[in-house]
Amino acid sequence: MIPINHRTLFAAALVSLVFSLTSWGQGRGNAAAVSPDYKISPGDIIMLNTLDDPQGKGSFRVSQEGRIPHAYLEAGSFKVAGLTANQAARALENTLRGDYLVNPRVTITVLSYAKITFSVLGAVNNAGPYEANANKKLTIVHAIARAGDFNDVANRKKVIVRRIKSGKKRSFTVNVKALLDNPNLPPFFIQDGDTIEVKERLF
Repeated sequence: MIPINHRTLFAAALVSLVFSLTSWGQGRGNAAAVSPDYKISPGDIIMLNTLDDPQGKGSFRVSQEGRIPHAYLEAGSFKVAGLTANQAARALENTLRGDYLVNPRVTITVLSYAKITFSVLGAVNNAGPYEANANKKLTIVHAIARAGDFNDVANRKKVIVRRIKSGKKRSFTVNVKALLDNPNLPPFFIQDGDTIEVKERLF
């Protein structure tokens, strides 16, 4: 059996992550770069364009309630979160049709995604806070790769993830070595606000 080189695996994870971020940056603002199945989330920035209606145009950040402003609507805003761009456009057309416009034609484009923030502390080469796009799930392996990989005294078997969920503090101990040794194990995904602490080995 060929021995597994953890540094090689982390290098591959980092290359994959950089490629993913570069591809996203090149496609930013390009509707073709956004999966048609992507559902709009609070914090996303979207472009709204209503044909032949200057009041129905503009760039908006989706509110924490999942809405964007719209001058014509009685509520003053329209909910788009949880819908794809195409679904949101069709739903807005249906809302505007009749009472506001005769034959509205709406396009909605995701310009940029909401961010999640996380911190990596302890036995890594570049500890600190980091950001990632919320539209793609980030594994703990990729998160540690963002922090420059484990350092020489890291305990790969004992990585602590601290998380606040619904106001309650939770803590997870993750064996990252096992995840690297066995790609068939289910990945551990990082969530917004997580703190990752890599413990040192006891010699």
